[in-house]
Amino acid sequence: MDLADGKIMSWTKTQIESEKEKIRDWLENFHAPKAKLSAILSKLHGNLEDDGTELQLQTFLLSVFALAHHLRNGGMSISDIDKMANLADTLLRIQGVDSPRSRIAFLAGDLHLMLSQIYWKSGDQWKACWEQLLSRVLGGPAEENTAHGYLALANRALRLGQAANALRWIETAKKNGLGSDGWWSIQSGLKQLMIFRLQARFQEAETLESQLLAHPKISADERTEIQWEKLSRIAHSEGDPSLLLQSVKKGKQHHDVEFAIEAFLWSRAVSSTRWMKQYPNFRKLVYSSQIKTRKNDPLFQALTVLEGCYDTGIPMPRRLRDLGEVLGNLNLLVNLNHELLVRAASLRWLIRSSSPEAECLARTEYESLCRKITEGASADVLNAFDSSPLISKAG
Repeated sequence: MDLADGKIMSWTKTQIESEKEKIRDWLENFHAPKAKLSAILSKLHGNLEDDGTELQLQTFLLSVFALAHHLRNGGMSISDIDKMANLADTLLRIQGVDSPRSRIAFLAGDLHLMLSQIYWKSGDQWKACWEQLLSRVLGGPAEENTAHGYLALANRALRLGQAANALRWIETAKKNGLGSDGWWSIQSGLKQLMIFRLQARFQEAETLESQLLAHPKISADERTEIQWEKLSRIAHSEGDPSLLLQSVKKGKQHHDVEFAIEAFLWSRAVSSTRWMKQYPNFRKLVYSSQIKTRKNDPLFQALTVLEGCYDTGIPMPRRLRDLGEVLGNLNLLVNLNHELLVRAASLRWLIRSSSPEAECLARTEYESLCRKITEGASADVLNAFDSSPLISKAG
């Protein structure tokens, strides 16, 4: 950016693309991810010590490159990410990018979209949702900031448990042309199916299911997901996860690690102990199968801790401590349904283990999330605890 006659000369799209290309070419000199990030941060530090204005476009783009590098490879702390985001945002405001009418508003949209993805990945679901909102508001009138932007905002809101807002923004996305895009239209329908199930709107779910299955562009994987939702509705309405558990067996339609984990968590959330006897651990459920466990996946880590909760060889204080860590890190799960299942399975074990104080804490958190999802209509969206005795207040 230059100064002329005391006026700020705005960046042009040509300048922006040219500077991006220069940075990309320069980064080709560094091969290892750590070396690339170190080079970007070093150059940024040097630019910030310069009092001139001609490097500000480069500084902005370097900060974006640093954030993009972190999104792909990690390497920065949350504090560093926040500082980098503030730097980039400040440089945009100097350019007057405080309005979607700006010629370079797309830079603000791209920046906040990337921040949304970073915070989503790190487990800060509120920031992820808010940055997605800023991306849509500040990013300009491009199509991706209407239909697709609203769908992304719906996804972020749903992860927070704001199901009503998610449905509202999915409908807005459809009105803005999302329905004309086969893949996105089906993806939004899958989100609606889950919401309808959690809100016990089964008739609407069945109607939508028929519409989605009739879509000319539906894929085999999407049909598999729709069928899983149907089996989940049955588990919900009948309190019986048997169809889910059978469907993840080797050779069956849902023989996949994520489906298998969900089925196993369902078996630990319901009141019947039948499934515990038949499948005493996750390995038994997927024994001699091709399913590969994912040890670095927070969902799989939660499952492992819940398995350990039933191991009487582990001291009770340790089991409670480990479960508390899992419940405290549920924000790392990117799927609302997974959080509900982990909370329900945790609550069921606490009921069985006669831990009234811990049970009370866990139930309150589970019920609070359920009420948010249903706008107060239900305290148990999985229908797993209707027959459970009320918890006496811990003294």
